[in-house]
Amino acid sequence: MNIFTLLLISSIVCFGSVTIILGNPILANECVEYDEITKTINIECGSFNLTELKTELNSEVLSSDEREFLLSANLQIGNFSKLFINSTDTDWLKIKGDSQDEYYGIRNHGTLIIDNVKISSWNPTTQDYLQQNVNGTIKRPYIVSDHAHGPMNITNSEISYLGFGQSYERGLSYYTSNNSKIDNTEIHDLWYGFFTNSSNSIDVTNNHIYDNFKYGIDPHTSTYDLLIKNNTVHHTILGIGIICSHDCYDITIEDNTVYSNKKAGIMFSRNMTDSIVRNNFVYDEIQGISVSESYNNEVYGNDIRNSTTGIHVKLLRPQEYHGNLENDIYNNTISDTFIGIKIDPDVRNNSVFGNTITNSRYGISISNITNTDNSIYDNTLTDNFYAIRTTIESDSLQNEFLDLEPIWCKNEINHLNKKEPQWLANTLESVKSEKESRVTTIFPSWIKNNVCWWSEGLISDKEFELGMEYLINNGIIGVKLR
Repeated sequence: MNIFTLLLISSIVCFGSVTIILGNPILANECVEYDEITKTINIECGSFNLTELKTELNSEVLSSDEREFLLSANLQIGNFSKLFINSTDTDWLKIKGDSQDEYYGIRNHGTLIIDNVKISSWNPTTQDYLQQNVNGTIKRPYIVSDHAHGPMNITNSEISYLGFGQSYERGLSYYTSNNSKIDNTEIHDLWYGFFTNSSNSIDVTNNHIYDNFKYGIDPHTSTYDLLIKNNTVHHTILGIGIICSHDCYDITIEDNTVYSNKKAGIMFSRNMTDSIVRNNFVYDEIQGISVSESYNNEVYGNDIRNSTTGIHVKLLRPQEYHGNLENDIYNNTISDTFIGIKIDPDVRNNSVFGNTITNSRYGISISNITNTDNSIYDNTLTDNFYAIRTTIESDSLQNEFLDLEPIWCKNEINHLNKKEPQWLANTLESVKSEKESRVTTIFPSWIKNNVCWWSEGLISDKEFELGMEYLINNGIIGVKLR
């Protein structure tokens, strides 16, 4: 071994999977390789756009016709590599698939910058996008950021017709990938519109997200520090417009317009904590905003219209999650719903205040009025058919009275409501009622005062009892004991 060989060896430094020769930069073609077995283009170092990548490959796995590119292989961006897919050389990147077993994806481990382009699946045989079925079984191309060392930013673009029911390949996904943004982009006809798992510090802003199958926006499993702002999300085919689920926290959902999704507009699910839903416009939903098994969140300033339920606080799995939710729901405007705000059984320690509910069948629905652990006060209920509906499940009418805290004492109930507050619904039955177990005759105004005074200790039990006897003895109400 001569001196020149020793000098050459000593000038070589190994850095991960990249070999750097000091004083002699790696040529671009040493950064790019194509694996014919896995049909994968690997970018191991350097920075490329699609034209430069095509030049280095010199292969039909990446072809172009003017400013349209067809990718006929998987594309993997290495930890310390960058790929730019942008309008400097590209209008449309088509990722090949055939609805059978041939489909390819882009997998980012480094940095991927997408700007002012269109990216979609494409079948060269049919000259069309790959459509999906409701079961998500058609294998389609995808884009995923997977334990990336840099961001995957998507701006001013259109992402469409990607993904199926397979982890990492759902459409547009971030797995343990951080510090990214999606802005001013159309995202449509994906299996999942936007999905994260164990990711953080991502801004999703000013996007139009529609006609996706399962979810429009879905931060999931230990995702945190996300801003979801000023997006329009609608017509999710099978599921929910915006959902955060499974141990996510510090999520802000604000100033979005959300409508006509299959199951719900916005949902917190399964241990979502310390997050905010505010100033959103939500309409034409089965559930406008749903808070399910989630804790210490704030829901305020939202405008919810034309939905079956405006805001629903619920506990679906009491064996897994405790009911001490401690959410604050306030200053929302809810109109033209079947139920304005609904609170399910076993849900405790929520504060519902300052909301305005109008023109609904039921303004506020509480499944068990004997549960006084939720604070409901300073709400304004106007022009609803029933201002407050409750279900009483006690065996004794006497016990029901003793446990009752008549919540309308703490709320402003405008007399434009068609019926008086229904705190005795399903227990007190009007003489005029035929089948429905609810009050259908308006109470005299003095009985409302009596109940409020009695609950506050201003009149005795005996005085209250005399008032109730008067209503019963004079046929104003009838009593049905369960």
